[in-house]
Amino acid sequence: MFEVDSLFRVVFYRDPEYALKGGQGRLVDGLVESQKKILLLINNNPHIAKQEMAKKIGISTTAIDKNIDVLKKKGLLKRVGSARNGHWEITKK
Repeated sequence: MFEVDSLFRVVFYRDPEYALKGGQGRLVDGLVESQKKILLLINNNPHIAKQEMAKKIGISTTAIDKNIDVLKKKGLLKRVGSARNGHWEITKK
């Protein structure tokens, strides 16, 4: 007779926007609204283009660039790969 112990696994899924909205990590503390929106857009679509971000947020691509520079300097965002084929990554300090 072959006997197997009964085991089960529980997996908890957290809302991916939890940390961005001020969860335990408080990732968005000290950010302006445009920067928060950029992080949420990237969280939902890491391959999003700057032009699409600008359109959805309602600001210029120059403003997107400035906000992305701030997010990069704060260590919250980085670009992986090329400008054409890469993607965005939200990082944590």
